[in-house]
Amino acid sequence: MNKKIVVLGGGESGVGAAILAKDKGMDVFLSDYGKIAPHYKQQLIDEGIAWEEGGHDESRILAADEVIKSPGIAPTAPIMVKIAERGIPVISEIEFAGRYTDAKMVCITGVTVRLPQRFSPTTFSRTPVSMSALPEMWVAASHFRWPASIMMST
Repeated sequence: MNKKIVVLGGGESGVGAAILAKDKGMDVFLSDYGKIAPHYKQQLIDEGIAWEEGGHDESRILAADEVIKSPGIAPTAPIMVKIAERGIPVISEIEFAGRYTDAKMVCITGVTVRLPQRFSPTTFSRTPVSMSALPEMWVAASHFRWPASIMMST
């Protein structure tokens, strides 16, 4: 039996996670309490991924083996409280994508990153993360307009 994955959030990273999960042979359902942008709906349709918008089908969500949650969904949201009560594991899109690579990664999420034209490890010298190993790492950032899960999908 395929692992049942529910993706909460139909934005860029949610759709990316859904595509990666489908590519890895999982049974995927994406749910967004709001509206999903037309181009993301089309991606889901093209990939044959079940989805809903404008609410949450609790029975379907609570049947998941694992939930991949958008960072914009508060842990206090009613659906998240119910997921926690059921003990269903919840992870982020970046954590999910990280399962499918051996690369060292620096992952930046929740921000728009503008890398300068001439990027070097010293560019981030004022950040709390040491960038001295940067040449050996992939940098996954929203600047590239691809969620980490899309970079890991086949």
